[in-house]
Amino acid sequence: VQDEDNMLEELVEGITLSVERAEAGTRVQVNVTHDIDATLEGIAGFIQGYNDVAKFINGQFKVDPNTNKAGILASDGTIKTIMRSLQGVLGFSVKTGGKFSTLADIGITTNPKSGELDMDEAKVKKALTDDYDSVANLFIRSKGNVGSAARLSDQIKGLKDSQNGVLKARSRSLETI
Repeated sequence: VQDEDNMLEELVEGITLSVERAEAGTRVQVNVTHDIDATLEGIAGFIQGYNDVAKFINGQFKVDPNTNKAGILASDGTIKTIMRSLQGVLGFSVKTGGKFSTLADIGITTNPKSGELDMDEAKVKKALTDDYDSVANLFIRSKGNVGSAARLSDQIKGLKDSQNGVLKARSRSLETI
C-alpha cells in the first residue's frame, strides 16, 4: 500500500492509520483510539432524532389558542401508543459487559413532562472516557447484546410491520371507515 501523506484512510472504513517508517522485518505497534468527540456528536444526533419525534407527537396535543383545537392526531390513541412503546424501549437495562447498563447511568434521562431525552454532555463524555465499549454497547447490536438504538430500530420496524404493526392496523381501520 502506498500513500502520499502516510495517512491511510481507505483500508478500514472509519479508521485512519498514520503510518511512520519502519524497516522490513521490524515489529510495528498499532494503537487504536476512540474518537470520543465524534461519538458524542453521534449520541447527540440520536437524541435529537428521538426528540424530534417526541416534539411532533407532543405538538399534536397542544391546543391552538386561535382555533381552540388540538392537532389532527390528538384524538387518535395510536399516537399515544407509539410514543409509549418508543419510551418503553429506552428504559431497558442492557448487558454491556462493562460499568454501564442504562442510558441514565451515562447521563441520558427522560424528561417526565415531555418524554424527550436530556443529555448531561459532561457525564456522557466522562462515561465514554471511562468505559467506551460499555457506552457503545448501550446503543448497538452486538453478540449477545441489543442496545437501545438497536431496540428502538426494531420497535419502529415492528410498528411499521405490514401484518401486525400498529400503523398498518390503524391504516386498515381508517380505510374501512
